[in-house]
Amino acid sequence: MSIVMPVAVGVQFAHAAVQAIADAEGIDVLHIKGPALDTVLLVHKPSLGEAAGRRDSFDADVLVRPTQVNRLIRAMRSHGWSVRYRFEDGSNFGHASTLVHAHLAPVDLHRSFPGFGVTAGAAFASLWEDRMPITIAGVACSAPSRDAHRLILILHAVRSGDLLSEDIRRAWTEATPDERARISACAEVLGAEVALAAGTGALARFRHRRDYRLWQALATRQATRPRLWWAWVSAQPTARERARVGLRLIGPRLGRLRGSLGHRPSAADYVGALRVRVHNELDAARRAVAARAHK
Repeated sequence: MSIVMPVAVGVQFAHAAVQAIADAEGIDVLHIKGPALDTVLLVHKPSLGEAAGRRDSFDADVLVRPTQVNRLIRAMRSHGWSVRYRFEDGSNFGHASTLVHAHLAPVDLHRSFPGFGVTAGAAFASLWEDRMPITIAGVACSAPSRDAHRLILILHAVRSGDLLSEDIRRAWTEATPDERARISACAEVLGAEVALAAGTGALARFRHRRDYRLWQALATRQATRPRLWWAWVSAQPTARERARVGLRLIGPRLGRLRGSLGHRPSAADYVGALRVRVHNELDAARRAVAARAHK
């Protein structure tokens, strides 16, 4: 009779495995969300009729020092991990790569975190300086400070468009004034003031900021696809970045395309997928213009 490992156990073992590999290679990693929150975020305070519980996770989230990302991926490959999605195949932020293993939960390997306005290297250095020790599956690990971890949870919920998230409630709504002040101070250091404001009802204060419309669109999920595309483009700091991001958002993700096709995409496959995406975007733009004209 085969025994199936519980998801929660597989996630903890995945965290521990990554840490063991990182230790062997001299690589700095921070464990975020999931099991890393057990001693960091307050255990869920149940409301009337609710049962106390913990935050579930189905994969292991690990933030690695950006200059060491490629080293860690190579080391993980040598221990049986494979890359399912590259950084370019994931979210529009291109912040995480998904690695899988035959016997462990998937790992989302973060080289940056959406919402931080400072460089990825500066953000990691700040989080690393204030890190706190934790233990996952019997292995000594490091996690961001309590205040930084609360900020991370809020930013994750905002990016997902979930302003009613339990994470926001636990990390901000139920926080004390002193805790909120420390979270805000942490956001200033990491350049995350706009993203934090999007999750705490204070976004209007940042109308003058370049990334205001992007975080408004992500948080509310009310923007049309053309408006969301423009919000992404206009949030970029240079003309070169605006052009690069604008094209990348339209083009198909090679890793995703390969997964849907079941084989390495040919040039014809890519052109066909690009044609479909462009058609869909133009159709969405036409419908948005028609809706506005009707109003």
